[in-house]
This record gives sequence, C-alpha cells and structure tokens, in this order.
Amino acid sequence: MPVIEYNNQSVSGVDLEPVASLLGLTYDSSPELSPEELTRRLQIFLNWLEQTVSDLPIELYSISIPGRDRTIWELIEHMHEVACVYLRIVQGQQTFSSTDALAQPKEAIGNKRVQASLKMLSAILIDTAGNYERRIDAYFGVASLHYVLERTTWHIAQHIRQLIDLSKAHTATSLPHLNQRLFEQLPMPNEI
Repeated sequence: MPVIEYNNQSVSGVDLEPVASLLGLTYDSSPELSPEELTRRLQIFLNWLEQTVSDLPIELYSISIPGRDRTIWELIEHMHEVACVYLRIVQGQQTFSSTDALAQPKEAIGNKRVQASLKMLSAILIDTAGNYERRIDAYFGVASLHYVLERTTWHIAQHIRQLIDLSKAHTATSLPHLNQRLFEQLPMPNEI
C-alpha cells in the first residue's frame, strides 16, 4: 500500500482524508451517495459482471492487462472477491485488512461458479441492510460500513471501466450496455 511521508510523519496513501490532514488541508471523504444508492449501483455492477462473464469470449480470459501482472480473467476473479470481502464485512467481519483489500482469490474458479456466486451476491445485497454507521477497523484507519460500501462500489466500477476498455481493444464482441451515469458521484479517477 502506498505511504505518504511529510515532515517526518507518514500515512497510508489509500485514504485521502489522512493524506490531506498530514498536509494541513481539509478534505471530507464522506460518501456523497446514500447506502441505498450505493447498494443499488453495486447490484447493477454485479449483474453486469455476471452477464459479461457469460458473453465474454473465453479466448480473452488469458490476455494480460497492460502494466499489471494480471489477466482479464484474474481481473474478473478479483472483482468477484472484492464483492465477497464486502459481504463478509456486512455479515460481521470486524476488520478490513490490507489482505482483504488486495482481494486475491484463494483459488482459481471457473466462469460458471463465478456467475452463480455473482447472482447469489447480488441477491444477498437486496436483503442485507446494515448499520452503515458501524465502525470497521480498516487497514487505513477506522471507517464506517457506509465508507467501505462506497470503496467496494467504486473499486468494482473502476475495474469494469478497465474491462470495457480492454474488451474494445481485443474483440468485436460488445459487452452489455452500462449507463455511464452509474459512475457519477463515485470517487474514482477520471482516467481508466
């Protein structure tokens, strides 16, 4: 995880509020979107990913992502694991460790299992409302469940943008349509 150092002090670079504080600046990292809206978008992203796994030609799975030691299929497994980590936190896991944040699948899983799991995760999200102010010990500090939900949602959204971009470069197959407004108000970089 990146570390920011300034005046002989350091903070994790993955959370902008402590970085701003270290520099003597004010930054409010509170989520702009409600938990309900973030959950709705996360469900849409998971449903989109489930459909994409069905539509994506298998020959694309092994294509490497530029600048990363990861294939397209490993990116899909990673997005799936990001959602699984969030679900474990909602269901009572009290910490959000740096290992959780890496969201490395423990084993390679096939596309049918990923599809079934994504469908299940999306359904569980419908029935899982939590105490969104509940505090989680995260690898970057203490955070609310609302904040972890936002991180999960934009993390998956950013990787979806990458997957869409990669698929355009490598196939004529178009992925399912995704309304670009779903990315609005998520704290993501402008670039893919």
